[in-house]
Amino acid sequence: MPNIRVADDLDEVIALETASGWVVESYHHDLSAGCAWPPNWGRGCGMRFLNVPVPKDAIIIDAYLTFRCFGSSDQDSVRSWIQGELNATPAQFSDQADYFGRDRTTAKKDWSDIPHWEAPNEYKSPSFPSVIQEIVNLDDWGSGNNLVLFWHDHDDRSDHDYNTRRMAVSHFHDPGKAPVLSIFFLVDPSSESYTTGGDSLQDIGGG
Repeated sequence: MPNIRVADDLDEVIALETASGWVVESYHHDLSAGCAWPPNWGRGCGMRFLNVPVPKDAIIIDAYLTFRCFGSSDQDSVRSWIQGELNATPAQFSDQADYFGRDRTTAKKDWSDIPHWEAPNEYKSPSFPSVIQEIVNLDDWGSGNNLVLFWHDHDDRSDHDYNTRRMAVSHFHDPGKAPVLSIFFLVDPSSESYTTGGDSLQDIGGG
């Protein structure tokens, strides 16, 4: 099964708050969430994954992101969310208005008190099947569509201390270490119960 990895610099974006307002940009070396330093807080990012081979209304069993640490951080109290764009055909990111104007899923996963990260290790997010389920249940969703996820602290819940953030390698920095989306799903749950390795269990991700 293929890894669904961020595949283009314009399929990722970082958003951060500064003393003079929000900055939203692609071509950034890291994708992060949390507080870099006051007043650079409320950080978050968006990622677009292409050609996601999940049929409409498939039953999502599991979904998670895998990140490669960009820079070590030993501060506690990083509090973030994982959320999706409520759009079956999302476009590449462009500017601040585009980023904040996208409809978000009602479902979101709390990812708080994230353990310390050390470069160059890999780290997995908590599972967020309900986020993916909401997207693949959209009327115009189809296998092979693109999908956008957000990892953010735009609610500004992380402590306002220096480097209270977690930083992941971006596609711009190293395409081979960009974030990966993994999804497990059932196509026809009525014909076979879910078991690991069962014929009806589909894995479209990797580590």
